[in-house]
Amino acid sequence: MFLHLVNSVIQKSIISHDRWFFLWVLWNTFWSKQEFFIQSTIGILGWIDTPLPPFLYYGFAVLLGIVLIKTSERIKKPLPLGMVLFLTGLFLGTIFCFMYFFYIHGTPVASPAIDSLQGRYVLPIVPFILLILTEWIRICIRHKKITVVVFGIIFIMSLGQTLFMRYYDYSQVFDNAEALQSVEQELQSNREFPTVLVNNPQSYTYEVRFPNYKIGGFQLLLSVDEKNPVTVPYLFELKDASCSKRMRSGYLDQTELHRKHIYTQYVPITPLPERNVCLVLSPVFAESGMQFLPLVRDGGKPIINFLYIKK
Repeated sequence: MFLHLVNSVIQKSIISHDRWFFLWVLWNTFWSKQEFFIQSTIGILGWIDTPLPPFLYYGFAVLLGIVLIKTSERIKKPLPLGMVLFLTGLFLGTIFCFMYFFYIHGTPVASPAIDSLQGRYVLPIVPFILLILTEWIRICIRHKKITVVVFGIIFIMSLGQTLFMRYYDYSQVFDNAEALQSVEQELQSNREFPTVLVNNPQSYTYEVRFPNYKIGGFQLLLSVDEKNPVTVPYLFELKDASCSKRMRSGYLDQTELHRKHIYTQYVPITPLPERNVCLVLSPVFAESGMQFLPLVRDGGKPIINFLYIKK
């Protein structure tokens, strides 16, 4: 659907200049798509739109675990630890290469997660994966106390994170998330609004609630022609009132820049230390034929709604 946003030249440039962002993309992909990767490795019917009944996936996982444990118990000549570590590193390096390739050639520019990658693509190296897993299971069985401690810590951390996200996470609980909805409705009814085209780095200063307020993101009003979606990638930066100290940064999600609507960008909870905040929008790369970002403006700057964490 968004193949027009894939550009290997720009993607490579972003990775080379912002390696920490790419490492975050790798982690976010594993975390947000782990269920899909497991299912697509075992099997999804149709055009990856018809998963098998859940009991088949659980059954396969249990059966695989039994086979690996039984196999590890029958190993007569185990591999040296150094070789196991080497093979593990080789496997992780192979997965990294898969992910890098699909991020470059099959994912919209600056996307927060890798598209097009499926678990079935690793099937050719499954025998090596099984060998590595068998050896690690053997090592875990030999060092049971350490294994129990490590997996216990992982279990407690996972459970703690789940409970926190369910009952205590307020990073996306706002008291003004609907502030622009009336304007959005008028925009979508084809009412004309003044716009600003962000075709070069622009900085805008806004007055915010102060003191003791925090934000978890911001909203922009897009005036995008659906027949000409935005194809230029953008870097955003939230800075202090003087536009010198950066507080948050990231990339706009290009897959959301293709129609008239409210664009919402979430950021980690950010305290507002001053009465003013500077927003910088910068085209990352542009060439002939690419479409810049048109934003609804009030006066000379875009209309923006900072999302205040509900008190």
